[in-house]
Amino acid sequence: MAAAKIGIVDDEPHIGEILKISLMDAGFQARAYTRATDLLEALDAEDFDVLLFDLMMPGVDGVELLEEMSKRPHPKRIMLMSGCSDSARKSAVRIATARGFEVIGNFAKPVDFSKVIETLSAEMDPLPVDIATLLRAIERGEIDVHYQPVFRVAGSTQPVSYVEALVRWAHPTKGTLYPRDFLPVVERHEDWITLTLYVLETAVRQLSAWRKVGFTPAVAINVPSQILDTANLPNMFDAIVEKYGINHSDLILEISEGADIAAEANGRVPLTRFKLRGYSLSIDDFGTGHSSMQRLYEVPFDQLKIDLAFVTKAHSDPQARSIVETSVELAHSLGLSVCAEGVEGVDIMNTMVDCGVDYLQGFGLCQPLPPELIEMQYNSGRGNTAA
Repeated sequence: MAAAKIGIVDDEPHIGEILKISLMDAGFQARAYTRATDLLEALDAEDFDVLLFDLMMPGVDGVELLEEMSKRPHPKRIMLMSGCSDSARKSAVRIATARGFEVIGNFAKPVDFSKVIETLSAEMDPLPVDIATLLRAIERGEIDVHYQPVFRVAGSTQPVSYVEALVRWAHPTKGTLYPRDFLPVVERHEDWITLTLYVLETAVRQLSAWRKVGFTPAVAINVPSQILDTANLPNMFDAIVEKYGINHSDLILEISEGADIAAEANGRVPLTRFKLRGYSLSIDDFGTGHSSMQRLYEVPFDQLKIDLAFVTKAHSDPQARSIVETSVELAHSLGLSVCAEGVEGVDIMNTMVDCGVDYLQGFGLCQPLPPELIEMQYNSGRGNTAA
């Protein structure tokens, strides 16, 4: 099944490029243009499934682009984005609908890239994957682990402090599949433990190999809250870590905010046991889940990761910035380090530094890469110190 092709038009080149990279990493094909006229020319050769464009552009604006596209063969589905008022964007939606377009997204700038990907993923026909096929893929080693570097803002001589392990499926006939293609199946069948342990062992094996060549970042592993009540979970992790001779302190366990269990007894017990054994604990997507404050009080976390919904807006939205600053102040007062995920550009990066975060992560710094590329690009042959 061919990946959906998305055409992007924004007169700010960095926004178009970041959107393109984000969409490609999510499994879409993407082309970015800085002028509406360039897109109109490309329509003769490119077969786009969805167009995403800014309404406020010099030369030909978004409404003129709608008018021009309506005169020729064009994709039916479009997504709009603009820094103009809500009323102006709604008016543009009405114009597009009257011209026969299906508006599947209408985003205010600054655009939350995750919302764009979420909207497109929901709109595109899902790739049929069943749990049995996924489990066989795990057995055959078709699930690859890529790594996204996390950079320390100050106080480190190394370019990368740690890396986050992220999954990809190297399907033998369908090509590379991304989490959006198969994680819903895992969610539906509540079989997170099999995938989590597979990713853990793959990452720890890779970490052991990196150690032998002098590359020493820590590795962050996503641990879904749903598996925290699994019997003897810390022992399962220990068996894998000790098999490869890796220190517990070389691993950061990122606990998702998707469920309340991390703040309940069944969640606190294994998390406390992990902490006692030397693992680092990070609360992921802080501010978007359940009982965030209670979790900070009940669980011995070492790090707080601020959700990208706030990070991507903080440079232009005073309320989002205030949330980031308050979260940083709270975390530091509790002795936690802070990581900002979703750093997609220089403005966002500078804002996060001004807000006092300790670590930066995002497509604007580096996208997830295969292990050999991470090593090639960032191994200096000296040791790193993790959070």
